[in-house]
Amino acid sequence: MPTRRLSRAELIKQAQLAAVDADKHCQRMAKLHGPLRVGHIVTLPLRVELDTWLIAKEHPEDPRLLLAVPADPWRVSEVGPLDVESTRTIKLDCVAPGFRTPEYVYRCNFSLWLEQVLVGDLPRADVATRTDVARVQELLHKLFAGESIASPEEHEAWAYDDDYMEWCGVVERSREAAFQWHEMLGTVIRVEDTQAEPPSVLRRVLPKLRRLFPQTEHSLPALAAKGSGPLADIVAWQREAATPRYASIDASRGLYAIWTRDRIELCWVATARDQKPPVVYQQGDQLQRVRWQPVGPAARLPQSAADIPWSGDRVVLRLGKRARPIVLLR
Repeated sequence: MPTRRLSRAELIKQAQLAAVDADKHCQRMAKLHGPLRVGHIVTLPLRVELDTWLIAKEHPEDPRLLLAVPADPWRVSEVGPLDVESTRTIKLDCVAPGFRTPEYVYRCNFSLWLEQVLVGDLPRADVATRTDVARVQELLHKLFAGESIASPEEHEAWAYDDDYMEWCGVVERSREAAFQWHEMLGTVIRVEDTQAEPPSVLRRVLPKLRRLFPQTEHSLPALAAKGSGPLADIVAWQREAATPRYASIDASRGLYAIWTRDRIELCWVATARDQKPPVVYQQGDQLQRVRWQPVGPAARLPQSAADIPWSGDRVVLRLGKRARPIVLLR
């Protein structure tokens, strides 16, 4: 059967539609550059059925912590009450002539928190529309608040849908693989995770440590006695920022970190006659070995310390050049 030749007007119309689609695609790709942010769809380096994830929202107390949900590109899979279909659709003539289906299905019941400092270099696969992100965030809010998403009858009906439950098992396995991969990327310790009081093992070392690394003196705290108001608030904030904070990096090896305004101070207090851990830190693209200094005369066991300046908002350590990173954030 001969095919019908398109008229000039029809060819022009198809060319115009193709140009509009190409322009929209270029606009979407332009949004993929820059820091990882909400709306990006990233590809995890995993050999699993689902390796594309939508960055759905930031943590309300720390924007460096990102919540991601699987962006399911298997368009003919089942969709349940805890899923959100993308507003963008694609045509699948292999299913039926003119058949259109959502480009992604966002599986909101399988969310995962990701550390931006660990996953910021992930390749971007796409960018979601603002409408899709808002709908996903709304459903996530309901899930976290414990609100009812569907009636018990609807949930029961989906529970007896073998195809849907089988695919949920696939999504769950992909999430578990993503969780394990993220755990292997490294450890993040925030200043909120530190303590105001030093561990008991550090208390006898601190006087010697202060002689080795004197704290920078500031004149602002002296102004606090002049009254209240904005200046006193600034002074209080400065004083709090200057107060050291403490955290254990590896207690089994006697390694501790002290957060200060200008640097991270590492302290090694041996628990036995063992050698100092081979700590390196990242300086630009290079790894630098920590230069330990003795903390006064050792009465029984050796004690050493080192100071590392902040690199922006972080210090990246490794207990060996091939070990996974430990990211200290301020």
